[in-house]
Amino acid sequence: MVNGYFAKLTRKHGIKISAGFACTVEEIGLAVGEKVGHGSIKSLARMNSAVVIFLDQVEKVNCVIETGITRKGEFSSLRQWWDHGKTEIRLLCQQHTLNVTQDIIRSMKDLESDIVELETISETTGDRGYIEILKEKKMALANLLDVKVQGALVRSRFLNTNEMDAPTSFFFGLEKKNGQRRVIHSLLSGTGQEITEPSQIRRRAVSFYSTLYTSEYEEGETLSEGFCNGLPQVSEEANSQLEGPLTIQELQTALQSMQGRRAPGIDGLSVEFYKAYWDVLSHDL
Repeated sequence: MVNGYFAKLTRKHGIKISAGFACTVEEIGLAVGEKVGHGSIKSLARMNSAVVIFLDQVEKVNCVIETGITRKGEFSSLRQWWDHGKTEIRLLCQQHTLNVTQDIIRSMKDLESDIVELETISETTGDRGYIEILKEKKMALANLLDVKVQGALVRSRFLNTNEMDAPTSFFFGLEKKNGQRRVIHSLLSGTGQEITEPSQIRRRAVSFYSTLYTSEYEEGETLSEGFCNGLPQVSEEANSQLEGPLTIQELQTALQSMQGRRAPGIDGLSVEFYKAYWDVLSHDL
């Protein structure tokens, strides 16, 4: 019966099973696993009288990569193919983040409505059963709010919540405020005039640092020969190894030594992504 109910189930970032379905959480998890693959289920729990199942995104990323590999011949260069693949993966991750955020917001609204209703019922009846359910709802809401708060903390660069207010509109506004601080609003030109146009600010910054890091050293042949005379020389064999292209093994060793849980690089992909898909990506480096 359970399998028949999920016959038309489609793969999504998450699945919500209505409270009217008479099955345990474990039975629902097994049925969904048979449809989308047991390894795809990231977590499942009873929330707001329904069962919510979150699916892992690994299979979707695998699908994007496998499709991209088959289309490699459609692109004029390897770089163009790789840039297209990174864009596809980045869009998938952004959509996943949006979906999860919307789920959290929706769950918070549902919990808030349930809490208001349960508070009214418990005050009227004094039933201990309603009071216990109310505690569970408040705990679930607190957990969801904590997830939202931690995300805002990371984005606003605050690491210690003890110094902060309760999670109010002012608190979440700090993220926007700190984002504005990262923008250069004005610079002084070489003559002391204030520059406010973004294009002029960029040109002034490039000009300033180009001048700052320009070398004042003038090479003298006599001085150079006297200083370098008698210094040990690298052998031709060692020199060819040093100047040769990096091997796949060297790149893999460097990748495995990198720490995870850091901001992604300029291509928008994290260290964890490259570690997970190294066997696929290494052949095209």
